[in-house]
Amino acid sequence: MSTKGTKVPAIKNIPAKVDPELRSMLDSVKEAVEVRLGRRGDPRDRAVTLRELIDSGLAEELRGSPFDPNGVPGIGITPPKLPPGDLSIPPAPTGLEASGAFTQIIVNWNAAQYGNHAYTEVFRSRNDEIGGAILVTTSNSFVITDVVGYDQEFYYWVRFVSTSDIRGPFNKTNGVKASTLEDIAATMAALSEELSNLPGYSAITGLITTQSAVAARVIRSSGSPSTREDGTALVINDIWFDTDDGQIYTRNAANNAWVPGKDATLTALYGSTNYTGNTITGAVASAQSDIITVTNAHNSTASTLSSLGTTVTNNNNTLTSAISSEATSRTNADNTTATNINNLTSTVNAKTQTFAQNGIPTSISAGDLWIDTNDNNKVYRAGSAGSDAVTSGEWALLDVGAALSTAAALSSEQTTRANADSANATSISNLSSTVTSNNNTLTASVNTLSTATSNLNGDVNAMFVLQVATESNGTKSAAGMVIGSNANSGSGAQSYVQFQADKFAVWSGSAAIAPFIIVGGVVYIADARIQDGAITNARIANGTIESAKIASATIVAANIADGVITNAKIANATIDNAKITATLDAAKITAGLINSDRINVNTLNIKHFDNVSTDIKSHRSNGAFVPLAVEANVQSWSGTYPGQTIISSETSSVVNISCTTAEVRNNAKYRVVVSGVYGNVRNGTVQYSFSSNFSSPVSLNPKINANAGTFRTYVFIWDGDMTGLSSTQSTVYWRINWNVSGGQVNSTYQALYVTIDNTQ
Repeated sequence: MSTKGTKVPAIKNIPAKVDPELRSMLDSVKEAVEVRLGRRGDPRDRAVTLRELIDSGLAEELRGSPFDPNGVPGIGITPPKLPPGDLSIPPAPTGLEASGAFTQIIVNWNAAQYGNHAYTEVFRSRNDEIGGAILVTTSNSFVITDVVGYDQEFYYWVRFVSTSDIRGPFNKTNGVKASTLEDIAATMAALSEELSNLPGYSAITGLITTQSAVAARVIRSSGSPSTREDGTALVINDIWFDTDDGQIYTRNAANNAWVPGKDATLTALYGSTNYTGNTITGAVASAQSDIITVTNAHNSTASTLSSLGTTVTNNNNTLTSAISSEATSRTNADNTTATNINNLTSTVNAKTQTFAQNGIPTSISAGDLWIDTNDNNKVYRAGSAGSDAVTSGEWALLDVGAALSTAAALSSEQTTRANADSANATSISNLSSTVTSNNNTLTASVNTLSTATSNLNGDVNAMFVLQVATESNGTKSAAGMVIGSNANSGSGAQSYVQFQADKFAVWSGSAAIAPFIIVGGVVYIADARIQDGAITNARIANGTIESAKIASATIVAANIADGVITNAKIANATIDNAKITATLDAAKITAGLINSDRINVNTLNIKHFDNVSTDIKSHRSNGAFVPLAVEANVQSWSGTYPGQTIISSETSSVVNISCTTAEVRNNAKYRVVVSGVYGNVRNGTVQYSFSSNFSSPVSLNPKINANAGTFRTYVFIWDGDMTGLSSTQSTVYWRINWNVSGGQVNSTYQALYVTIDNTQ
């Protein structure tokens, strides 16, 4: 280091007449001073002066420094002013993306493409207005995870900051939007509470929890049933349709007997004495085409019982379709109610017949039905005394009229058709209830369609359609259900169920929260088990995926934050622009996870190998492994002395030496070293062969020749590739051959060394 301009004081010697203790102290002081002045010891221990710092540019001179030892102003130092850094403005970031998960949003962008990048600032806002955005965090990488909670929506912007603290522009004026999902458990709890408050929920739960509240069912039987058709117990108001005589019975209030079906209002009417006419028969006849309505100031009721049936017999094949129904409509000052119970059957090989004609049919049996086409299609049933000459008095009228009301109405259409090949039964019913108050009209309706068809070719179909709708001043709401089943000859049986609803829930017993809900086309499932599923744009919070298999899949722009992938196998994969922020060292790779599966690359750049002792796969068809390297050697003492000459013969075992290398890989690299104490030698040839008798040997060039005239030590080296081994060969035989025409050897010692490198 330069000391230009610095005065170095001289150090005087210590006086001879000095006390020994003082001399020792002065010697140590002198040594310290000389070391700091650079006159003793390592020059790097010399002290640096203020002048040297100023002259070198590492410091600047101050005025009035308090560190001046002489009290003279102007001697001091300060760090020099550094030249300004790169003040260029960073570019705008590109490729900004934001992906919402359950409670967090993952924001990522492209890496900075300028040299003095320091970090990235991330901003967010509730609205797409950059002026109101706030700084969320800064990041040295190019992806962050922003934890915001459930059901949140934000807009994001990013900008780069350079090492000179220069901020660049934002990525764009408009932000990138992302949102997290709602809290599934809380949402399902709220939806369940909302659905459970709707009308009808208590009826559903009642059907599940108590047998006594189960709605009445229609039971078809030729004899008095003691249980329902599914084996469950009978309940009050169950309906029994007697298929033997076509009559209807209901279960009494004590649930211990069947009573004939009747309408209480009609019973009261028939029990009175104020008939239209002189007899009940006359009163019924006069009311056949009218609506029998019993009303008072507050109530109205209309009921109808009907039974329709058709039968065709052809070639000993009988096809029958039948419909039985009970319909009731009631209205009072505050409420309207409409109820309909329908039963449709389609049967092949039944015995009853249905006649639709003008005039009394003949050739009938008990239970046959007659639709009088000349009298508003009234329906009659033949009495038990059926004969070929039945009179009108032996037919029982089944159609007692229909009830109509401005407040509650029921309309229905039932049709049965049968011919020699097929049978069809169709029922269309509509229940409606309307209330008008202060110009506000409320309407509710229930529509049903039921069809059943069958033919002699084995084709059968059944379908049930239910539609429920409400309307209030132009606002409509509707729900529907379709249940169908068919079996077409040659194509097998199929069934289907379809629903239309704004909100759909499946309840489990009396659970407070429905485990399965559909609202607005979104499905909510509390607990699910899915086998062999496909998911697009999946978001999984706090999830564990075990033994997952993704075959032939493309994952685009995947973001895995704080994830652990264990025992992963990736075949034929391309990973572009991978970012590993932490150092990937031996501690991050557990032994055994990178195993024998293969790393198949043209160039594998490995900095170091550890102390390795292993093997390598050979060329052999059995997949055998061979050592990384193979060595063999042989030495021979000729027994001669300097100055003697030995002319080789083909039978000489002294001068012809050989060795064997086993477990050799085809295309391996060899090195052959021949050393010897030779006099004059001629035409010595190193050869290898794949057979021990050296058939078809390969000779190495050049040959061994020496013309020293006296004994000297020689070393000859050959390098090459071992080729020609078949898929069953791995042994190579080597020799020095002097048995050639004109050959000559004069030696006291010679050796053959062979090294095989199977890794090349």
